[in-house]
Amino acid sequence: MDYNRIYQSLIERGSTRTVQDQYEIHHIIPRCLGGTDASTNLVKLTPEEHYVAHQLLVKMHPENPKLVKAAQMMIPNRPSNKLYGWLRRRFATVMSISQTGPGNSQYGTVWINNTQAERKIKKTDSLPDGWVLGRKTKTKPKIVELSSRDKKKLLDKERYSEYYKLYKEVGWTEFVNRTGYKFSKQNFVMICARLLKEFVPQNGKKRGVKS
Repeated sequence: MDYNRIYQSLIERGSTRTVQDQYEIHHIIPRCLGGTDASTNLVKLTPEEHYVAHQLLVKMHPENPKLVKAAQMMIPNRPSNKLYGWLRRRFATVMSISQTGPGNSQYGTVWINNTQAERKIKKTDSLPDGWVLGRKTKTKPKIVELSSRDKKKLLDKERYSEYYKLYKEVGWTEFVNRTGYKFSKQNFVMICARLLKEFVPQNGKKRGVKS
């Protein structure tokens, strides 16, 4: 198929008519191919024509990564169709090529570390004293999984810490009225003494506190 002829026909049609509806500005010769922003290199195309124009440019210059990327970026704003599949495959191909050899930002470099820091150097550079090849080893934080019993203990501490603060402020009767506490005062005091470091016994006798 003569993609160049189709492209030129599309450009000619856009250049010789007045667009009444929504339009987009298109560079006839893309800037990545040496085109400029001069008015003679610009044409008003409908969104549909603009989309097709970029598809045709990729067909005409399939190895140009900038043209492929430009066409790929237009896809999210235009419903997918048969063209979408081949363009995605072409995009994947040119990206793979561009990231191979000198086109890859990592080309010719290696990672080195001294256990405290890491950086890249050229493969031809000498290895500094105290540095070795490779990335710094990252120690993953150890995740400690609490048992059901320990989780309950933490929840009880939080709950009774709030209970104890309220009890100290309003007294036992009002505390029961506000919280609906169902057990005896003796029960409450024994639990607070066991769980809370901030617990102060009213009779002056010290109670053991389990952390």
